[in-house]
Amino acid sequence: MRQTFLPDQPFSRHLRKTRKALGCACLVLAFGAGLRAAEPAPKKVKITAARIWELWPKVKVSPSDPYQLRGPDVQSALNDLRKKSKGALRVEFEGRSAEGRPLPLAQWGQGDLKILLWSQMHGDEPTATAALLDLLHFLVSQPKHKLVRQLQERLQLFFIPMLNPDGAERTRRRNAQGIDINRDALTLTTPEGRFLKEIRDRYRPEIGFNLHNQDRRTSAGETRKPVMISLLAVAYEPGGGNNLGRVRSKKICSLIYEALGPYCYGGMARYDDSFNVRAFGDRMSAWGTYTVLIESGWPGKGGEEFLVRVNFLALLKALQALADGSVQDANPAVYDALPENQGGLIFSRIFRGITVWNGNAAGPFTTDVGLNFNESFDGKKQRQERGAVADVGDLSVFAGEKEVAAGGWVVSPSDLKEGSPQGEIVPGARTLYFYRRKTPAAGVEFSNLEPAGRLLQGAWEESP
Repeated sequence: MRQTFLPDQPFSRHLRKTRKALGCACLVLAFGAGLRAAEPAPKKVKITAARIWELWPKVKVSPSDPYQLRGPDVQSALNDLRKKSKGALRVEFEGRSAEGRPLPLAQWGQGDLKILLWSQMHGDEPTATAALLDLLHFLVSQPKHKLVRQLQERLQLFFIPMLNPDGAERTRRRNAQGIDINRDALTLTTPEGRFLKEIRDRYRPEIGFNLHNQDRRTSAGETRKPVMISLLAVAYEPGGGNNLGRVRSKKICSLIYEALGPYCYGGMARYDDSFNVRAFGDRMSAWGTYTVLIESGWPGKGGEEFLVRVNFLALLKALQALADGSVQDANPAVYDALPENQGGLIFSRIFRGITVWNGNAAGPFTTDVGLNFNESFDGKKQRQERGAVADVGDLSVFAGEKEVAAGGWVVSPSDLKEGSPQGEIVPGARTLYFYRRKTPAAGVEFSNLEPAGRLLQGAWEESP
């Protein structure tokens, strides 16, 4: 049963309605999965999601821009934390990337429940890497905190904060071999993939957290609202069955959704749960390490630091629930009711009702123009946005991260001060010139236009 996500509906009221509507579904799912009666739960440490949210700025050690992180930065941070931990944090650099960079493994906790958290197996997806450094700093810097003590007693955590340092060095998805590590779970061609599999086989964790970034233009279902956080209780077999491990993964996702609701309401969705035999998350679940996927997407007005903070809250709240047993109280049907990720409904920027003036015989006409921007990085780790035309025509059923009511605008494929338009505005075009009419009701003659901005070889420039 799906719930409608209304932007003006307070999250707490929506959550009460969802729980009530899905209560019966939860009982059916639990019975069908063969859930056994839970053991007596340990005493709970009452740390609310709001308190964890407010805790993050006090323990943050990650950079304001996670994309600046490189392998040596992670190594240095882990070594510093190890020294401060007085033996509580163990750090090893036994793995090596394709180019010989160290692959760190950090271990913390003395409990029976083993959990593996790995991040940045795609080199251009660093948000959770920053969150893991902040989480580790909290665990190390506040050993007397009630929550830290409970986590240490109940859990044994294994962290691989940056699995693909070669990709991170290039700020690209693939490793130095040009292979997507997350599609290497079968053949284990990459040394990074072999390292991850070796760690899983050596310690045999019951639970995994696979941490990624996704396209920020992903929509929560058909709402056309960008997804901030996408969750997945990763399937362990084709067809997406429900056994004890996967039901627990669904419960983890449900409690993460509830914890993040006040901060990401309307911006959470469920990732595609098709079983991928080559993907590590799916294989991990099949091997017995039931995995939760967390994908960070649209940062909203808070920027990248907002997503780091959201990941910190999601992970710490999940670990808390696993340590105190409250994960058993979560409703897996809340997860099942999440809208699914849907791509292709959001553009980076839409100019609505703009006059297009091409260099052909068609003449000026009024329509919508959608642009998409993707980030690129120079050799100095500077982030740059490069865009191109994604579509031209009726875009009324789409949304834009930024929308411009461009009824008084004109766009041309060339600079009109040099004469009549040259070329055509079609998908893939990377150079456009935008103008505003001085007199809106007048024509498109150059004398009636003033520059409004331009897209020059993909780079956007505002006019003064």
